[in-house]
Amino acid sequence: MTPARRTTLTLQAAAGASSLTAGYLVTYHWAAAIPAVLAAGVLLTIADTYRWDDQHTRRAAAADDLDAACCERWWTSLGADHDDTCPTRQTRSHAA
Repeated sequence: MTPARRTTLTLQAAAGASSLTAGYLVTYHWAAAIPAVLAAGVLLTIADTYRWDDQHTRRAAAADDLDAACCERWWTSLGADHDDTCPTRQTRSHAA
């Protein structure tokens, strides 16, 4: 589990706890629940930012792996052909 994923889960759990607190406070008075609802919204917004960052970091890492994985002919032929010395001989599912 990446640190960003761990942070996302922690923030989502804190937002859940804040929502439960808001649910309890609304039995006392509806206005008392407003800060807890706002806190849950802020926590979920921050968690979404970490989730987005984690997804894009993983995609960038996968793209770096592909960049180093194949030969020049593979890139110029859209994944259809390989050099004779290519170590991986990958194929793309959307090759032309």
